[in-house]
Amino acid sequence: MGKTGGFTVESLKHRVLPTEDAYKTFSLNGRNILAVADGITRDPQAMDYLDLSSRLSQLRFVLGYPHPSPARAVADLFCTQFSSFAGEWGFDLSNVPEFMKGCNYLIGESNKEWITERGDQFDFLQYDYPACVAAGAIELNGQVNFGFIADCGVAILDEKGRLRFVTPNEGPNSKGSIDQDIARRFNTSFVSPLGRRIIRQQYRNNPKNPLSYGALTGQPEANVFIRSGQETLLPGEVLFVFTDGVEDLVRKGDLADIVKSKRFDQLESLCKAQVRSEGTLAYLAKD
Repeated sequence: MGKTGGFTVESLKHRVLPTEDAYKTFSLNGRNILAVADGITRDPQAMDYLDLSSRLSQLRFVLGYPHPSPARAVADLFCTQFSSFAGEWGFDLSNVPEFMKGCNYLIGESNKEWITERGDQFDFLQYDYPACVAAGAIELNGQVNFGFIADCGVAILDEKGRLRFVTPNEGPNSKGSIDQDIARRFNTSFVSPLGRRIIRQQYRNNPKNPLSYGALTGQPEANVFIRSGQETLLPGEVLFVFTDGVEDLVRKGDLADIVKSKRFDQLESLCKAQVRSEGTLAYLAKD
């Protein structure tokens, strides 16, 4: 089997906003199941459309942010449903992308009422799809089947703490600069309401756009951006499933000493000390 765990950490500055990350880990019928999700930051509601170029508007953004965030609700939904699918429907690599698609569908069903209530107000700004990016993994007898979308990911560190495997980051700007593209094409940027609307409408879940990235919004187009794969987890190695807030710690070797010494009780404090915003880590240390 092995030791499993997980946590979400936030920087002191980020704690003025609601937690939007989620995770779930559990074991069933010999399978170890790990899921993480990162709710996507939204525009505040019930206030003017904000240009985020000034500190005053950034403060208004924080003060007007929804508590609780609907993005956290869909992050929780992903973690619960991926774990449920993985526990109920067996262990097969071909199932993993279907689990991810099933979660996207259920997020869409959850969003229907939210969108219907807002009707013509839906504008990709104050009224946008509640959404998340996510990753999930299932381990059985040293075989790991996984899926991810955007900048959540899966990694394996060997017994000496060296990064042996990690999924690519396919989040915003991973295929080229969206910021430069919208500046050139539309003379705007993310800090502008117009820029944020264009990004969410034309660059998110748009397979026709070469710079597009995926997010679980309930839109069927999101399924195009789901990735899956299979790896082997050897005794002494550690499987990590993570959101982008702790990605650098996983990729750059910051966790090596903990993996070598097996001091997994220190993982959370290490991540908490170095996280810049919010991040989530779920892990399985293989016996």
